[in-house]
Amino acid sequence: LLLSGAVSPVWSQEQATSLTVGQPIVREMRGGEQHSYQVKLNAGQHARVVVDQKGIDVVLALLGADGKPLHEVDNNLSGTRGMEVVSLVADAGDTYVFNVRPLEKGASVGRYEVRLEDLRTATQTDRTRVAAERSYFVAAQLQNERTADPRRKAIERYAEALRLMREAGDGRGEAMTLTNMGTLYNLLGEPQKAHEHLDQAL
Repeated sequence: LLLSGAVSPVWSQEQATSLTVGQPIVREMRGGEQHSYQVKLNAGQHARVVVDQKGIDVVLALLGADGKPLHEVDNNLSGTRGMEVVSLVADAGDTYVFNVRPLEKGASVGRYEVRLEDLRTATQTDRTRVAAERSYFVAAQLQNERTADPRRKAIERYAEALRLMREAGDGRGEAMTLTNMGTLYNLLGEPQKAHEHLDQAL
C-alpha cells in the first residue's frame, strides 16, 4: 500500500532515535504507539531502512526534516512476519525521519527489528531501485481500490516496477511484483496470464 496524508496526531510519539549501519534495534510495539528513527544524509547519499515484523503488521513512514510525510508503506504481502522497506536517495543534505506504527490501532503487542542496511554514495543501481519501489507502491495503491480499471492501471505500474527491479537486480522485489500481477490477472478473469506471472514468481 501507499498511504498518503499527514501522520495522525492520536499516535503516541517519541523523540527520534538515530539509526546506524550494523546496529539493528529490536522493540516491542502495540496499538496506539509510534516509534521514530532518524538518518542524516548528505546530498547524493543512498539509505535503505528495513523493518522486520515479528508478530505485528506495521506501517513504515518516511518524513522530511520539516516533518511532512514523503510516503508511507505497508506491503500487502508482508503481513505480520515480513519486511517493510524504504530506500531513498537524498537530493540535498538533510535529516530524514522514519516512523513505525501498527497498521491497526488496536493491535496486540508484537515485536519488530529496524535496521539501516545502507548509507553510502548512491549508485545508478540505487536510483533505479528507488524508482522501482515508488512505482511498486503506486501500483499497490491502485490495486487496493478493488475495481477493474484501477486494477489494470496497477498492472501497468507493476510492469514498470518489474522492469526497473530486474534492471537493479532486486530479486525479492521482482518476485513480489510478479505475485501481485498474477493476483490481479486472476481477479480480472485472465487465468493464463495469472499463471504465467505466478510461475515466474516462484
